Amino acid sequence: MNKAADMAKVSVKGGFHVMWGLVASTVIQAVGTILIALLLGEDNYGLYSIALTAPTLIVLFRDWGINSAMIRYTAQSNAENKIANIRSIFMSGLLFEIGLGIALSLLGFLLSDFLAINVLKRPVIAPSSK
Repeated sequence: MNKAADMAKVSVKGGFHVMWGLVASTVIQAVGTILIALLLGEDNYGLYSIALTAPTLIVLFRDWGINSAMIRYTAQSNAENKIANIRSIFMSGLLFEIGLGIALSLLGFLLSDFLAINVLKRPVIAPSSK
């Protein structure tokens, strides 16, 4: 029973950390959206939502289950007292997420012209090459 109570305490503590992280992320995103709306003005606010369409779609391809796998194998290594594996699991997942994030960012940047002109039909928002 003692081990179950300890696991419950760790789970609740971790849940609170995740919750506060999500709250902070939402607040930062809301403040950023308000600042961008103020900078763009009411005439160009629609450009903000159009500009976020492509990155939002690219984010769909970012989740390959790495976070779930990291949680599973970290918990498994912790339960089996293989503490040395936890660091390698975390570093591997972190490096993969950073690499994938950089690759998708570059892909989004390279495709921005094509997406603005052909997909969104907004050549005004495409980066000018002249």
